[in-house]
Amino acid sequence: MDGAVVRLKSASRPVGQDLPDAGPGGAAAFGIEDQELEAIRAAAVGGLKNGDTSLINDTIHACGPDEALRVYGPELIRRARQLDQFRRSSLTTYAYGA
Repeated sequence: MDGAVVRLKSASRPVGQDLPDAGPGGAAAFGIEDQELEAIRAAAVGGLKNGDTSLINDTIHACGPDEALRVYGPELIRRARQLDQFRRSSLTTYAYGA
């Protein structure tokens, strides 16, 4: 799985740039097999359970939102965004001192 994550991140672009679709072939264009995608999804689910959204966010920045949607699906993307928004909430900052 680590090799698959490295291959996804190797296509990184500047964060401020529009992030278009990764192009034809999606994850297959990065040489990532279905079994590796399942492992990446499982790692993202584990990270979300611990409040870590970095794997999903890194994929969005490296490969674009369309490819991240194909890799993780809409539910995991939504959960990651919710966690990020909760973390930035002023009520959370005051309550937990983040």
